[in-house]
Amino acid sequence: MQRRTVHHLALVGILASGIVLRLAQYLHNREFWYDEACLAVAILQQPFSGLIGPLEAGTFPIGFLGTVKLVTLFAGGSEYALRLVPLLAGILSLGLFAGIAWRMAKHQDSKDNPSVPASDWGFVLIAMAFFAFSKHLIYYSSEVRHYALDVLAVCIAYFIALRLDGPKKSMYMAIFGVVVLWYSLAAVFVLAGIGMVDLIESAWKRQRRVLLCTLAWGIPCGLSFLIHMYIFRMNVTASDLGDLFAQTCAYLSVPIPPRTAEDIRVWREFLTHFVSFPGGLTTPLLALMACMIGILSLWIRARRVLFLLLVPGGLVMAASALHQYPFRNQYILFLVPSFLLVIAEGVNAVRTCGGIRWSVTAMVLLSVLLARPVVQSMKVLVEARSGPGGVSEIKPLLRHVQENWQEGDVLYVADIQRVCFEYYRPHFGYAPATVPIDAAPGVKEKDAFTLTTRGIGDHSLAPKRFWLLHQGHGTYMPFATSEKTKNTAVPPVEREMSASSTLEMYTVENSTH
Repeated sequence: MQRRTVHHLALVGILASGIVLRLAQYLHNREFWYDEACLAVAILQQPFSGLIGPLEAGTFPIGFLGTVKLVTLFAGGSEYALRLVPLLAGILSLGLFAGIAWRMAKHQDSKDNPSVPASDWGFVLIAMAFFAFSKHLIYYSSEVRHYALDVLAVCIAYFIALRLDGPKKSMYMAIFGVVVLWYSLAAVFVLAGIGMVDLIESAWKRQRRVLLCTLAWGIPCGLSFLIHMYIFRMNVTASDLGDLFAQTCAYLSVPIPPRTAEDIRVWREFLTHFVSFPGGLTTPLLALMACMIGILSLWIRARRVLFLLLVPGGLVMAASALHQYPFRNQYILFLVPSFLLVIAEGVNAVRTCGGIRWSVTAMVLLSVLLARPVVQSMKVLVEARSGPGGVSEIKPLLRHVQENWQEGDVLYVADIQRVCFEYYRPHFGYAPATVPIDAAPGVKEKDAFTLTTRGIGDHSLAPKRFWLLHQGHGTYMPFATSEKTKNTAVPPVEREMSASSTLEMYTVENSTH
């Protein structure tokens, strides 16, 4: 078998593995956690026009909200339907990233320096392995959030920037940029980075044609961004999220430039954290070392590509320093493709230094960097990875109430469980109920529901039995309602627990009728 055929088969195998892992996470159909449930309820309950305005769930790209809403009109409001757009974005990103890696492998600025080794199939396979087995890229391909679309937008932008030039590139970038900025506000950093590199390069080389082409796509993209950002800012102000947004940006920022020992500590902590989340690697020192080698290698052989990969990160840092964008966690997931490409370049640079010793060193380095990420990502074949809010399991508890429901029962839902319950209650037939007295006066911030599938029941009298669904594994111990036993704690008759929720059943003795 020819060596090229082996490379093709290896690439197909890595691509297939990445798709299978993303599909596995999606097909587990895990329950929505708090943030997902908030957005899911907003998308299902609001009309298209309502998605433009402020939402209680927060502020999100309007194009993303509208597209998910459109999917639910045809496919229903299930978890599968609501997560379909991120899944498709995650799968498409795999193919585009392979194209970027291939174009980057063939890109070399030093045409007059044949001694500089160009990257080859080894770089493509290494980069694809990092990308396909990244646990955070896998996870966010199945969450009702726009972060997978951020990654897709970055991959499309780099694919166009590395593949095309001249008027054709200008046309594609203009069309893509105007549209994508309504799906991913983070894409503005990459588009601005590409535009800055092209403008500076064309000015330095006095390429007037390239300069005009860059302006031709940069201006409409900038106008599209300003319009969407204006709506975004209005929604933030209208929903009273301005202070929270500013606090989040301030908390998830880094000091630029670092001036004190504390600033250096914050930077060290940030770099270590970035490698693992969202970078998806578990060996920070080795990853950062490979990253530095990759930067040096690209500086030698493909300086323009290096700037294309690094400038967007610098722009995000600047925005973070001004407290305009959070510079951590899933908010910078879109920087992961650039990060992984630079690390792959570093590993491949070691491999191509020449000699068996360097090849073995590169293999050891790659094995250490990839070992745990591959094992962690493979776990998704057995069970779904939970979200940042932890495992959410209220469906088994709601099913238990449904199976043991009696005439006149009331279900109280307390705390933040009300958000997840609001999404799942129509699936089980629960409807809001009005009861004459508060059967659980010791529980604050709760809503009452009845089970319509078993009959509305008579709630003109105080319930003799009620269910309480709340967060965590504590016990609320509601108080009795009769005058004789008022303010007396009532222990639950039955108690069921899941990973995130507790369900308790109480009987109200000697209730006031």
